[in-house]
Amino acid sequence: MSYRAPSGIAHSAGDTPSIAVSQHETWMFRAIELARRAQGRTDPNPAVGAVVVRSGRLLGEGFHERAGAPHAEPNAIAQARSRGHVLVGATLYVTLEPCSSWGRTPPCTDLIIHERLGRVVVGATDPNPRHRGRAYALLRGAGIEVIVGVLAEACVALNPVFHARFGATSPAAASPVTVFDDEKLSARSTLGQYDALAQLR
Repeated sequence: MSYRAPSGIAHSAGDTPSIAVSQHETWMFRAIELARRAQGRTDPNPAVGAVVVRSGRLLGEGFHERAGAPHAEPNAIAQARSRGHVLVGATLYVTLEPCSSWGRTPPCTDLIIHERLGRVVVGATDPNPRHRGRAYALLRGAGIEVIVGVLAEACVALNPVFHARFGATSPAAASPVTVFDDEKLSARSTLGQYDALAQLR
């Protein structure tokens, strides 16, 4: 199974519309699509989607199906492993900061570190003050690159009640404006691109 970015992303000179979309946004868009499958089924947990990628190739994907069930990250990793992929150095895209403490399931950060992923790209930061930013510190401490704020507004919009519960109703509260790679795109600047992508589907 392979995933291709939404049609209409790449256009030759002179074509309209012309949309500049980074690889990070392309894969986060897929993670958002997956998270939407779980909307209304995960309360009190948020709906979350995740994909594992290496060199532009999808290795595995998944979403959190219901409260108490495995989270999106373990599901994506499990699918990748079931296909025989080695995940060392791969990139994980996830719509919400990975959980970093025990609850009804183990911490996703432990699994990410165990699998020795090379990079984690996050859409929105966990709004819960007890967890906000904790995963980033743990992952970076393990030598994993962390990028935050890709399509943040669209990721926050997946779970408005969850974010509002902790007073984080905007990406400014839920995810810091982050410069990622060389593109200097903020969380706010990516929303219009997400909307444009959706219209092209």
